Amino acid sequence: MRWASALGLAGLAAATGLILWQGADAVWAALAQAGWGILWVSLFHTVSLTLNARAWQVLWPGAHRPGVAFFARVVWLREAVNALMPVARIGGEVVSARVMIQAGLRPSLAIASLVVDMTVCIGTQFLFTLLGLALLTALVLSLLYRATAEDLRLLLIDPKRVELSIFDGTPHLADRVVSDAKEAAKRLNRLVS
Repeated sequence: MRWASALGLAGLAAATGLILWQGADAVWAALAQAGWGILWVSLFHTVSLTLNARAWQVLWPGAHRPGVAFFARVVWLREAVNALMPVARIGGEVVSARVMIQAGLRPSLAIASLVVDMTVCIGTQFLFTLLGLALLTALVLSLLYRATAEDLRLLLIDPKRVELSIFDGTPHLADRVVSDAKEAAKRLNRLVS
């Protein structure tokens, strides 16, 4: 664990060096521009992290289960490592399993709880994605049914070419559904001017 502390201190030193190199004024200006929203986002993330830790604690059998603070630390470490390596998002799971095993928890339970946690995360992300798509479709359909093509002109931008392609050819569209980011900027400029 000493190497992890050394890496953490090296990261803190690198972050401090970057702030000094860029100028503390520029960093404070960026934080000021973000405003209170950055605090609310951090607090909201803390709530979801704590709920995840509590759910993970409930998964653990027996009377000698670790506290919520321990699991919150494990979840935070997992998310931090996964954020550092967004392409290979398995590193955080390896780190969290090692931390649990080093804390004296049984390896089979540590790995099983990780698998359950990852499965639940994937399932909830899938459900929320479906809910988001349904809400987006309902919003666009309600706009189309409430207004005539003369009253409402839409420019739909669908970079993934998945969600909004079903609306291509609708008379309410100012132009066809745009899937290219550069083309979207051109069309937005053309519509605004």
